[in-house]
Order: sequence, then C-alpha cells, then structure tokens
Amino acid sequence: MPSLLSRFRSLLGYTIPLPPLALFFDAFAAQLNAGAPLAASLISCSTYCGDNELRDICAEIAPRITRGESVTSCFRPYSHRFPELVLSLLEVGEISGGLADAARRIADTFNQTLAIERGMRNNVYDPKLYLVGFCLIQLYVLLGPAIMAVQLGKSAVSVSLQLMLTIGMAAVQVVIIYLAVRKIMRIVYRWRKLRIEIDRIKLALPQLGQVSRNLSTARWVRSFGVLFGAGVNIATALEVSSRSALNAYYEEELMRAAFESRHGRPISKSLSKTVLLPPHLLSIIATSEETGRLDEHLIEIATTMERDALGQAIMGFQKIVLTVLIILFLIELAH
Repeated sequence: MPSLLSRFRSLLGYTIPLPPLALFFDAFAAQLNAGAPLAASLISCSTYCGDNELRDICAEIAPRITRGESVTSCFRPYSHRFPELVLSLLEVGEISGGLADAARRIADTFNQTLAIERGMRNNVYDPKLYLVGFCLIQLYVLLGPAIMAVQLGKSAVSVSLQLMLTIGMAAVQVVIIYLAVRKIMRIVYRWRKLRIEIDRIKLALPQLGQVSRNLSTARWVRSFGVLFGAGVNIATALEVSSRSALNAYYEEELMRAAFESRHGRPISKSLSKTVLLPPHLLSIIATSEETGRLDEHLIEIATTMERDALGQAIMGFQKIVLTVLIILFLIELAH
C-alpha cells in the first residue's frame, strides 16, 4: 500500500527527493563492493538515507530479492517514484555484473545535479527565502499600525499576537496558492501539445529562456552521458535522457533523434536536426564518437553548461533586484 508521504508527493508531482537517493545509492555501491548481501544492503542503506518512503519500498522488496528475483524487477512497480535513469542503469548493471558500478554512477549523477540545484537556490531562487521575505514585508507594512495601536492604549501582547496571526495567515495563504498552482499546472501538463507550447515559450523568454535552455541541455547531456557510458542501448539512452531535460519541447526533439538512431544512424547525425542543441555540442559529439570517449566529454560539457547557466541566472537575478530597488527608490522620492 502506498504510504501517506508517497501519496502526498505523487499529488504534487514529486518523486523521492534526490538527496536521500544520492545517499542511498552511494552507500549501496559501497556495501556491494564490500561483498554485503543484496537484501541486507538495501535495508541498511534505506535506513541510513533517512527517507521513509524509500525505506518502505526496500522493506517490501527485500524478501523478493532474497528469493532470487532481480533488483530491477523488484524496483519496477515503483518506477514512477524514481528518476527514469535509475532503472535503466540498474538493469544494465545487473546484466553486465556491475551493479555496484551502476549504483555509483547513479549516486554521482544525483550529487552533480544537487550541486547545481544548491547553487540556484543559494544564489537565485529559493521558495523558502521568498516566503520569509514576504513575511518580513508584511511585518514592515503592519509594524506602523501596530505601534500606533500600542500608543493608543491597546495591550502590547494582544497587538503582538494579532500581528503574528496576520503574518501567519498571509504566509499560509501563499503556501496554499503555491500548492494549488502546482497542482493545476500538473493537470494542465497532461495535455502534451499544451505542455510543449508552454515549454517552448519558456525557452523564448528574454534572459530566463537562455538559462532554461542551458539547464535543459545540461540535464540531458549528463543523463545521456551516464547512460551511454554504462552501456545502455543508444536509442534507449536517448529516450530515457530526453525526459531528464524537464522540457517537453526538448523531449519531442530528442525522441525524433532516438527514432532515427534505431534505424542505424550515428548519434551525431541523429541529433543534427535537433535545433535546440548548440552547434559546438554537436561538433564535440561527432568528434567524440570517433575517439570513443563520448561519455567522458559529455559529462565535462554538462558541468560547463551548468556553471554557465548558474552564472547567467545570478546575473539575471541581480538585474531584477537592482531594477526593483531603483523603482522603490524612485517611488520613495516621489513621496
């Protein structure tokens, strides 16, 4: 039975978060390399990572693994709770006898993804900080009337309580609106054509569009490089990695390339019609195919593109903050 946590995450469109998954697969790889039994490793690693949903899943599949079933087949009913590359890499790892190496690749990929996400949150966008900022603005707006109420003889305690209640209710409203918008967008995104058009518009936005384009490309490049390096079939690697771009327009373009690669075309030729990928990336892919170091070069490119996207996002955010400050200053002068 799905846990309450699992149902809540599914409702909002979330899978199991990357931090516990990175911890889990990192520890899982270490235990397999040390020769620990599969089922025992799953139980201990899921407890160590601290995610209740992941722990429940591992507890359910451990007896099946003990009876000799494969790890991939046991995880498959829960595939919607994991990023897509997880099962692809585990399957290749089991077939090739390199399950520990597959787990290590998964952990490394998630850790790299988390690093860029932390950079974005710390420097550009963090919903929690924005909520705190909203509460501080509310406090600033309400502080004047509250002080006046105290001066008029009202109890400081009652005024403070009313102030806290007002700010708390405003914060709750913001959270409810955020959750409602996220749920609505998830319903809207079920219409694929509409989702493609929305994602196409995201890429066309000034400043933000370039950041989104770089991040989507970097996500795809990293996922494809990891899958290709692990020995996943090229067409399958293209299909799975296309969804990691988190952009339906990208996904549609890359799925066309996957279709062409199934008919024997080289990767560089299959991707040549994909207008979203920068020319220098296609050139590097074509060269790397010949040298046999495609996966290494792709991961290096992904790291560079993620750094560029982070730099562009920080610059764009600074421009927005500076514009807002100038507007506030002009409004203050007008008064």
